[in-house]
Amino acid sequence: MATFHGLFWGIALIIIGAGLLARFAYQIHFPWFRILLAFVFIYAGLWLLLRPRFECSGTNFLLFSQGNLRFDTKQKDYTILFANGTLEIKDVDIPVTRAIEVNGIFSDSKIVISKNVNFRLKADAAFAGFYGPDGISTSFGTQTYQPPWFDPQKPYLNIKTNVVFGNMRVFID
Repeated sequence: MATFHGLFWGIALIIIGAGLLARFAYQIHFPWFRILLAFVFIYAGLWLLLRPRFECSGTNFLLFSQGNLRFDTKQKDYTILFANGTLEIKDVDIPVTRAIEVNGIFSDSKIVISKNVNFRLKADAAFAGFYGPDGISTSFGTQTYQPPWFDPQKPYLNIKTNVVFGNMRVFID
């Protein structure tokens, strides 16, 4: 990709230099600002078409990809950004009450929680679709959910979700 950028800007600078030479040496006037603006739009369009596609993912982060996030008791936040991802919370032993945050931004996110997990869920949505396990959805605002087996006397997982311009679904498995 570096050769494309160098080639494009090299040709653009040669054309601009030749135009400036024509303007000052031969008194030929061109609308330079409009031509430069057109070059920027052409460059941006070609970059969008020919750019390298990359994926970035980890145990708690997905970017421009599709995949699964692994729940780890040491992680405090999980982010799915411009991606399609699933966070599975299964076979988890929660010795102390702890909080995690799941963010879905311009994404399609799923959270799958096992029935043996004691948890409480609070979801914030803005220009998005959040669909709780009880079938209630929200597109703008806050929603809370506690499963019928939730016991605040036992250690539990306090899950806070944020969804912006995307969808997030929570399933009980």
